[in-house]
Amino acid sequence: MKPLRLPQPVRETFADSTLPLINVVFLLLIFVMLSGVIRAADPVAVDPAISTAEAQSEEFDDDRTLFVTANGAVAFRGMTDETEIAAAMALLYAREGWEAAILKADRDTPANRVVDLTLALRRAGVARLVMVVEKAP
Repeated sequence: MKPLRLPQPVRETFADSTLPLINVVFLLLIFVMLSGVIRAADPVAVDPAISTAEAQSEEFDDDRTLFVTANGAVAFRGMTDETEIAAAMALLYAREGWEAAILKADRDTPANRVVDLTLALRRAGVARLVMVVEKAP
């Protein structure tokens, strides 16, 4: 007697080659998200001065930065009036216990403008002012 053989169902094999590619793309996306630094752009366009001095490795919060453009305009937390800025920085310096306020001036800002701002901040009570510069190549 002959054994009864039932027909086997045909198995379709799908070679889905897009699944590994999708996995790689998502892994790269996660890597970029974790390694990148997301921060807001400066409120005004500033091209910092260049310095040959040895860099200090201090990290400062952008929330404490006073920006000065090439034509001498100032900006700090949305304010543009110098007396308001000096008073606000002094108040925040005293209240929040900042170790230093930060000045980011454009390289084309006149030196006497930077000196005047420094003196105004000193009179307002800011004891330490750090200037942000780029390292010379």
